[in-house]
Amino acid sequence: MFGSNPVIGVKPADEYQFRILTTPVGPYFKGGAKPITIKVSDFDRAAPHGTGHIKAGLNYAMSLHAIVDAHEKGYDENMYLDAATRTKVEETGGANFIFVTKDGKVVTPKSNSILPIDHKTFTDGSCKGYPWT
Repeated sequence: MFGSNPVIGVKPADEYQFRILTTPVGPYFKGGAKPITIKVSDFDRAAPHGTGHIKAGLNYAMSLHAIVDAHEKGYDENMYLDAATRTKVEETGGANFIFVTKDGKVVTPKSNSILPIDHKTFTDGSCKGYPWT
């Protein structure tokens, strides 16, 4: 979705276009579904009071330098920590973290700087039937 009204300047759009692009693709990661190497990023993907909790293109653009850096160092993906304390796991550049405890409890990062639907999806039963449930 993007604003499409004829305005030059910075303001919320009055008109929008919603488009879906589909294309056949292979696995998300080279080599398919297998363990990947993850680097704890030196960069913050989102910040408290930022726009990380909103689905916006800018949020993804902010991770491009970090993923190039990770690839150059031999990693497949970045792990982003919370920007305030850098002590809590938030997400990766291309996916969310799901932790499963020894007793089978699903734990996902809960943060005000990541999409709330991501956390809700894994904790409200929406994923019933998946291996971790």
